Amino acid sequence: MRNRRIFWKFLYFLAASIGISFLLSVRAMNAPQPEFMGSPPRQNPYATPRSPLDLNYRGTGIEKFWKSLRPTGYYKLWSPSFWATPIVHHFVGWDILEEDVCLRGTIVSMHIADDGDINYLMDLLSEFSRYASPHPKDNPGQKTILVEIPLKMRMSFPAVYDIALGDSLYVCGRYVFDRNHGGWTEIHPPRWICLIRPDEPCVP
Repeated sequence: MRNRRIFWKFLYFLAASIGISFLLSVRAMNAPQPEFMGSPPRQNPYATPRSPLDLNYRGTGIEKFWKSLRPTGYYKLWSPSFWATPIVHHFVGWDILEEDVCLRGTIVSMHIADDGDINYLMDLLSEFSRYASPHPKDNPGQKTILVEIPLKMRMSFPAVYDIALGDSLYVCGRYVFDRNHGGWTEIHPPRWICLIRPDEPCVP
C-alpha cells in the first residue's frame, strides 16, 4: 500500500511538472520579439532580395514548441525543461562557451530550419578557425561554424534579404556548443551581422 502511494505521488508530481513545462514553453513561444538593430539597413528596401531563402517561411508549431524546451543551462528555474526533463539539456541543450565573439568568414550553405530559424554555415578565416567544429555539410579543408538567427529576431537583421552563397560576413554574438544532432559550435544568437563590402562600413 505504501509503495502504491509513493507511485501515485510520483505520477502526480510528474504530471504537474509536465503541465508547468508546457505552460512555460507556450509562454516562451509567444514572448515578444526583442527590439534591436542587428545589421545595417538595406541600401534600397525595395530592391529584389539576393537571398535564395523563402523568408516568408516561419517554421512549424511543433518544432517551435520543441525549441522552447531546449535550455541553455542545467539549473535555470524558469527554463521549461527544468521542470519536466532536466536531462534534456544533456542531450539537446546549449553550453554557452563565450557570451560575445566576433568572427569573419564565407557563407558555404544556408537554409531555414523547421523551427523558423535561419542557418548560415560559415567557413571561417584561418585566424578564427579555433571557433570551428566539424559539421555534416563540411567540405574537405573547411573550418565552419553555424550562425543561427532565431525566428523572433529575424526582423532585427535586414541583411538576411541580401545574404547569398559565397558572401563574406562579419558576425558577432554568443558562442555556444549545441548538443543536438551530435553537437557542433554556433553563433546563437548573433547580435550583429553585416556583409563585408569595400564601400560600406561593417562595425557593430
